[in-house]
Amino acid sequence: MVVKTMTVSNHAGDLAALLPVVQRAARGIVGVRIGEYEVQETVPGTFRVVNAHTGRDYAVQYYEGSGVWTCDCPDFKGRHLPLCKHIALVVWGSGLVNEHGVPRSCEPPF
Repeated sequence: MVVKTMTVSNHAGDLAALLPVVQRAARGIVGVRIGEYEVQETVPGTFRVVNAHTGRDYAVQYYEGSGVWTCDCPDFKGRHLPLCKHIALVVWGSGLVNEHGVPRSCEPPF
């Protein structure tokens, strides 16, 4: 029996690439918990994220057919990362999304 193992050193480049994503996710989750951001679902699958200090707001959208999340913030559009802090706070910090990453408002009615 051959067991494959993976060491961190073999994938240091992959892990380094994930660091900005993890940092943004953490900032978003902490931000919503301490009241730095407010999240409102405007229509099923569309969220408005407002910075409580600056009043700046961003639209976070869930596309039901593909399961893709997008945000109109410059960070998400400009850096081409899979998520920004606004998506992270909607998905993991707002309580409006289920454990499968689907907005509760988009769940089947059964």
